[in-house]
Amino acid sequence: MATFKDSGGTEHALTFDAFILDQLRLDCDVDLADLGADGYYRVMVDDVLLVKVLAIVCEQDFRQFAKMMRGDAIAKGRAAVEAALADFFPKSTMSAMRSNLERRKKGQTIHSDATMIRDMWEVIEPILPMFRAIQDMPEGDFKRGALDEVKKQIEAAGGDSGDLESLLAFASAGGPDATLPKPATDSAENAEPVPAS
Repeated sequence: MATFKDSGGTEHALTFDAFILDQLRLDCDVDLADLGADGYYRVMVDDVLLVKVLAIVCEQDFRQFAKMMRGDAIAKGRAAVEAALADFFPKSTMSAMRSNLERRKKGQTIHSDATMIRDMWEVIEPILPMFRAIQDMPEGDFKRGALDEVKKQIEAAGGDSGDLESLLAFASAGGPDATLPKPATDSAENAEPVPAS
């Protein structure tokens, strides 16, 4: 049985069974038995949802319980959810869910990076012709001054001009569509198969 302590030091026991998992589907709209790990992912990244799940599983009043879930108590509660799920599911199922959780986390990172790259492209694209013309200039004070002006324009548009050479390489590669990986989705064909027990 998994346990964790809230911020007040009260220890809570945590176990999952089919009834509790079904109750979480109804009360929180979260499916922790989904092999694609959508519900598992949501609970691992959303602290408010995690606290609500913990309150239901531990049979606590959400309003009162939420006041006692702060800081390290949230991290300990999250670890207890993982341990309790591992106690409930067969090893093969839990292994598949963890694998799919990692895939979802990686897909989320790719999505965040892709959004950042597209935003940066919107800043770079309008000044790209000037940037390329500066690149062809001979080395000297005029070229350095022109590059400084490009940096100022990028920063004024909300971009980061810290590594101008990387930005130029990115722009020369054709922009975001030429450099972005395809993000993972939570569709059934992306889920790893569960080995037979």
